[in-house]
Amino acid sequence: MKAELEIQKKELEQVFEKFKIKTEERIVAQLTEIGKKSVEIARNLPNQGKTYHNRTGKLRDSIGFAVLKNGNIVAEDFVDPIGRSAVMNRAGESYDGFRLLIVAGAEYATDVHVRGYDVLDSALINAEKQFQDWINKQK
Repeated sequence: MKAELEIQKKELEQVFEKFKIKTEERIVAQLTEIGKKSVEIARNLPNQGKTYHNRTGKLRDSIGFAVLKNGNIVAEDFVDPIGRSAVMNRAGESYDGFRLLIVAGAEYATDVHVRGYDVLDSALINAEKQFQDWINKQK
């Protein structure tokens, strides 16, 4: 007696394509969540220690994030459009895969950072930790 299961290549390709789509959706959702939490940290830094005094609100409002897939924005969060314009400078770059960009779009953000103030440092530390924790859970 012989039992045989025949699986067509086309059927497997359809299963793998669905799996790929669901995996990519999970990646985008996770990077979006990491971006939201990281930006929340950067926007809500206390006005003490190594943080700058948020006098006008312009720098904090320029902080936002975007998730890119193959150079195209698939998720984003910006209060002020100046932050989005900083991301647009990177969108469309030849890149295969996913990116989480956290930016401070105010023209003086780098100057504040160079003076030793935390503009995005805490946000970056948080993003890296959250991403590594997520990767470790996937193993």
